Amino acid sequence: MTDKDANNLKIGELEKQLEQALVERDELNRSLNLMSAHFEQIINAKTQALEEARDMALSASKAKSDFLSNMSHEIRTPLTSIIGFSNSLSDESLSETDINVATSSIVRNAHHLMNIINDILDLAKIEQQTFELEQVEFDLLNLLHEVEESVSLQAIEKNLWFNVNIHFPIPQHIICDPTWVKQVLLNLASNALKFTNEGGIDINVGYLADDSKIAIEVIDTGIGITLAQQKKIFEPFSQADTTTTRRYGGTGLGLTICTKLAQLMQGELTLSSEPGRGSRFSFAFAIAPVNKANIIDNISQVITSHDTAEQLPMLIPGLRGHVLVAEDSLDTQNLVALYIKKTGAQVTFVNNGQLAVEKAMAETFDLVLMDIQMPIVDGIEATALLRQIGFQKPIIAFTANAEKRSLDNALEAGCDGHITKPIDQSLFFRVLAEYLPHGDNPVENAGDSFLDDEEYHAIRRTFISRTPKIMTELNQTLAQQDWQHARVLIHTFKGTCGSLGFKHLYTVVKQIEQLLDKAIDGKTGVDIQTDANIQTDKLQQEIDRNLKAMNIGAQ
Repeated sequence: MTDKDANNLKIGELEKQLEQALVERDELNRSLNLMSAHFEQIINAKTQALEEARDMALSASKAKSDFLSNMSHEIRTPLTSIIGFSNSLSDESLSETDINVATSSIVRNAHHLMNIINDILDLAKIEQQTFELEQVEFDLLNLLHEVEESVSLQAIEKNLWFNVNIHFPIPQHIICDPTWVKQVLLNLASNALKFTNEGGIDINVGYLADDSKIAIEVIDTGIGITLAQQKKIFEPFSQADTTTTRRYGGTGLGLTICTKLAQLMQGELTLSSEPGRGSRFSFAFAIAPVNKANIIDNISQVITSHDTAEQLPMLIPGLRGHVLVAEDSLDTQNLVALYIKKTGAQVTFVNNGQLAVEKAMAETFDLVLMDIQMPIVDGIEATALLRQIGFQKPIIAFTANAEKRSLDNALEAGCDGHITKPIDQSLFFRVLAEYLPHGDNPVENAGDSFLDDEEYHAIRRTFISRTPKIMTELNQTLAQQDWQHARVLIHTFKGTCGSLGFKHLYTVVKQIEQLLDKAIDGKTGVDIQTDANIQTDKLQQEIDRNLKAMNIGAQ
């Protein structure tokens, strides 16, 4: 190879290297351009997010400023009346009529001020996630009647119609939080009433069996709102617009609270509206599984508690058959024995789940009432075991724990339904009538309780006479900080108090149970022992009051 050939070869290699370098440079430039574009996208996205966050912060700040301004006005208005009329009462020349007017105004404005403060506190609790819903069995139809009574007079004053329309079939008794269901309904109904000047308001109530939910619609013929206004009406501190606040008043918290409560109740609150044509609020909330015996098919089956007490006697069904009751509380056994005996059926009691299984397989029963929380073997285990070994008769969970999870567990174990404690007498007899053979004609009992029954009063008296002994055991377990044992004692005590009609005792015991639940779950930062002592002092006072009322010496 000549020098010229060698040089040409080197030049060729250099050209290839240069070409490769140019290719790599172009590739690097493309990569740099892509990275630059990507970074620009990120920067633009971050900038947009920051701008949105800034706008949201400014909007939230403005909303809160508007709220504080509005709230200041809302609080000052009733305070002005309260202070003014209070000062006027020092005028000795006032007539009795003037004094009555002043006093009525003070009371009315004080209640209005309290409602405003309660709204603020409720929202704060919900936002801080310290808000707890109860699971209580109550009469839905009676609650709807109470709402109707509360709102209908105001509707009449405005020459508006107000109807509560029940769409059957529907459960009469449901398990959820009655206080907040009623609060949401009153809020929605009052809201509809506020913005309606002609026509009226309809409340439609139905049962979504597949979803285990109650569905309620509040429909008005009021002013309605635009789609843009609808988007912000559920936001905290907001109303449709400032003119709404000036014209109709209000804090702008009611619908926010209702929305959050609906979410806590595993439901939702929605709105459809058209300006000038009215609004439709749809409120759905979850309930615990419902017994078939509790389903009302038509209006003739509905007996609200006020009707029962004042007009219609309760009919105790005439029944036959044999009921096995697994229940470890002697007082509850005595009460259940009284109820079942009134129907004409037979009853046998056992004290725990193990005995329930043995008894059910050894004898013939038409129905089993199974307490869930019992010693040795609980009701869930006993039910599951009975189903595994072929027991086919109906089993009804009989429990003071009305939480949906507990009732679902009972159904999964093989229960056919449930009866909660405190015992609702009407529901108790309906469940018995569903599963037991029918016998003689129904027995008419005066009123909706056994208040005139001597045996019922003897059971109540026996229970109260034993409460000092129960208190001694409870105080010992609390002093030892044996929260689990104390929880078992108080749980049984609570069910019996409620079933026997000791409402004040029931309320105090329930508070202690909630405190013990927090202690067991470790969800409280308070001094459990101190708080427990305060609650047990209240319980002791209530027990002493009942002992004195029944002329029973402490034992």
